[in-house]
Amino acid sequence: MKEIFTEVYRPKEFEEVVGLDKEIPKLIEDGNIPHFLFIGSAGTGKTTTAKIIIKKLGAEVLTLNASKDRGINIIRDKIEPFATKMSDKIKIVFLDEFDHTTPQFQTALRNFMETHARTTRFIATCNYPNKIIDPLLSRFSQFKFNGYNEEEKYNHIKNIVSKEDIKINEETTQYLCKKYKDDIRGILNFLNKNKYKEITKEDISADNIALRILSKLNNKQWFELRQELLQETLEYEYILEKIDEIVFKHPKISLETKKRINKIIADGMFQMYFSFNKEICFSSILYQIESNL
Repeated sequence: MKEIFTEVYRPKEFEEVVGLDKEIPKLIEDGNIPHFLFIGSAGTGKTTTAKIIIKKLGAEVLTLNASKDRGINIIRDKIEPFATKMSDKIKIVFLDEFDHTTPQFQTALRNFMETHARTTRFIATCNYPNKIIDPLLSRFSQFKFNGYNEEEKYNHIKNIVSKEDIKINEETTQYLCKKYKDDIRGILNFLNKNKYKEITKEDISADNIALRILSKLNNKQWFELRQELLQETLEYEYILEKIDEIVFKHPKISLETKKRINKIIADGMFQMYFSFNKEICFSSILYQIESNL
């Protein structure tokens, strides 16, 4: 079975990570690394870079997904035993999605990091650093992962398209890069899904999906619509942005309705960020839109 593109093209070395801050490899060279906090949206290379660091240092690692392992008991039950056990290797605690942890967890971790700084380093990833308490933020060396050079990103994707012999022209490739912004993983997943066909701009655009959704909602077919959408892989945020744009520009929808739907989408997208099940949030937003059309 062939590996998916995200694994085939996952960087193994620092120089393969698109847009990587050049200071990170320098900090690894002397072996005395700081605590790292990698900040950026999904698919920008945060976790990949952490894995490269761990491999380069030959470190012993404890990996925790902070969206699940988020309570204060995790420090007592998992992190402390790992940090205090004897080892001749550097120990790294990798905290993925760190901005999902509770304030109580963060406060306790702040003190823990001070106590065990000689033996253990922390690498954390997050989307929203404002959700991390300031005293803890100051203990990390922070690096942003959403500053791609557009030409560099485009050339990287173009190279993959060429290697995989994917049928997509330059204009459509540029459109694909623009749509997914900094999410290279999202681009690779899309290419992987459509690698056996000729890809056009219509395949990438969410306009058709957004129009179909609005048509169903306008006809009060939320239940049927949800059954259909459960069978599809969707980019919820992007589709909601398109729905908001279509509603806003529609000449026959009243200003009051446009205001209500805009608020529904804005509030819903905010709630979606905190949810472990984005599909349920998305369906709830659509139900509210249906009730206001």
